Amino acid sequence: MKIGIKSKLVIGISFLFTVIALLCVVSFYSIERLSDQSKNILKANYESVQFSKSMLQALDLIEMSDSSGWKKFEENLRLQETNITEIGENEVTQDIRDQFGAMKEVEQVKKMSVEIRQDIYKILELNMNAIFRKNGEALQTSNTLNLPDGDRYILFS
Repeated sequence: MKIGIKSKLVIGISFLFTVIALLCVVSFYSIERLSDQSKNILKANYESVQFSKSMLQALDLIEMSDSSGWKKFEENLRLQETNITEIGENEVTQDIRDQFGAMKEVEQVKKMSVEIRQDIYKILELNMNAIFRKNGEALQTSNTLNLPDGDRYILFS
């Protein structure tokens, strides 16, 4: 059976259209996956940074003898305890819980608040480093999705 030129052109164009459509679907999926990854990176670690900031502000209130600081600190510490995202963060958060309990019992607010601040800074450091590390991983993933410049011009020109 002999296939005419018109049929060959239709088959060839259909094949190219299918390949281009497939590339679009794969690209869309990859971009969505990368976008979701980035959102998750920022959300979990940003929350820990926010809780830490609020605990530091509450410590300032406690040191100024403002009783609202105790409640604010407790609330943010409880939220932090449910938002453990990094290795080592659980231990540091537990240290803060222990020190905060001791600070409530003992009237050495200044001494205990210094120790608590040091641990809060550790949580901040863990999460900020994680944001940078995970962002680097997301960038690396995005770089592996990029086509070389010449291929990009061939496909999209």
